[in-house]
Amino acid sequence: MNFDLNVEAMSRDELITAYYDVVDRFEQVFGIEMAELQTAIDFLRANDAGLKYSRTGSAKTLCLLKTGRIISRRAIIAATAMNKAPEDCITVRGGMASVYICYLRKILTPLGVKIITINGLGYQIQPQSLKVLSAALAATTIRQ
Repeated sequence: MNFDLNVEAMSRDELITAYYDVVDRFEQVFGIEMAELQTAIDFLRANDAGLKYSRTGSAKTLCLLKTGRIISRRAIIAATAMNKAPEDCITVRGGMASVYICYLRKILTPLGVKIITINGLGYQIQPQSLKVLSAALAATTIRQ
């Protein structure tokens, strides 16, 4: 996806409109609402343990995984690269999906949530762990 926006030439109202267009597009493509993404970011911030990876990329990955479906590396890369300039997408390719999964495992494993690797397909949160994850995310929302 390529957004050719001349931000310097845009008015404040045009920038706001462009922002909401991107948000709507993200929600349509990945089925993740921005409020849900913010909850995931807040959850990661609260449980961070000093890890230095991208919270936004990890939160997008968490939102995809919490559906219970098998999520491919390609889907993780697409979700985390969305809204970036093409030259910035290079940093999200390759091993970044593994980095996000590793980061999430470090945070979720102590809570009893297990992310499993399904060879050749991708990653999935173990079905019996979904309720634990939902409760942890709900607790984050309540704390705020």
